[in-house]
Amino acid sequence: MNCSAIFISHECNKKKMEITLKENAEQLLAKARKLFQQERFAKAELAYRELILVDPKNAPYWLSLGSSIALQGKERLPEAEQAYRTALQIDSTHSEGWYSLGNVFKLQGINRYQEAEKAYKHSIELDPDYHSPWHGLYVLYNELGKDDEFRVAYQKWKELFSKSHR
Repeated sequence: MNCSAIFISHECNKKKMEITLKENAEQLLAKARKLFQQERFAKAELAYRELILVDPKNAPYWLSLGSSIALQGKERLPEAEQAYRTALQIDSTHSEGWYSLGNVFKLQGINRYQEAEKAYKHSIELDPDYHSPWHGLYVLYNELGKDDEFRVAYQKWKELFSKSHR
């Protein structure tokens, strides 16, 4: 790169910095994913927080942050909920985000089951072939003793799950 003039030099340095940030973010993302897979959720959380500092509008980073937090214990579920809500503010069409939010509601107890049901159903509206929210619904309906709804949700989950795992 020829960066002889001051303006060109500034633009050149800016471009180099952007490339370095992107490369660092890719390495940090790989590290965060590895930590998560190793079930080192507190360290994964820190890595996802660093990624969010680099790219605060990245919904998948916020979703992964929420999952990293949620898996650290029930007392952290409100923080996970906030991370999922932030992801959904960025991209409200993210089916996995609605499913994850439904899980957080469900895990917080029966007083949030109605919110969980709504989130699962919204996830299904966005992606009817995504089997996970059907699983969330059938577990929820089973716990509530809603036998008819349970059977419908279970059958739909079973059908979609078998299709996705062929």
